[in-house]
Amino acid sequence: MSLLSDADRDLLAAVAFDPDAEPAFNEITWCLVWPDEVPDGLSREGYRVVRDLLVARGFIHRGIPVEAWDEGYLDRWERWDEALASGLRWNGLRRLGLTTAQRGLLRRSLGSEAEL
Repeated sequence: MSLLSDADRDLLAAVAFDPDAEPAFNEITWCLVWPDEVPDGLSREGYRVVRDLLVARGFIHRGIPVEAWDEGYLDRWERWDEALASGLRWNGLRRLGLTTAQRGLLRRSLGSEAEL
């Protein structure tokens, strides 16, 4: 992934996937984030890329079609597509679906108007 340095890619790949990890709602990105998805030590640009991937995955979790992702941030689709094409080993790519409990957490966090 061209926007990630080798060091950032290595940091992301080194984090062990925890299938039992519990997500928390992040109010900045408006999405669920698991503790094994954002490692310490990322560069500023690496953090920006991961943040955009989190937002993109949040759109997927909320059922927002790709055509609506550009809302001023067209690069989110490009970064998501590039992450998939590059074989990025990021735990967040393993969590495209939500359990019933996770969907409930997201719905409560977004507010009563949220439909998932």
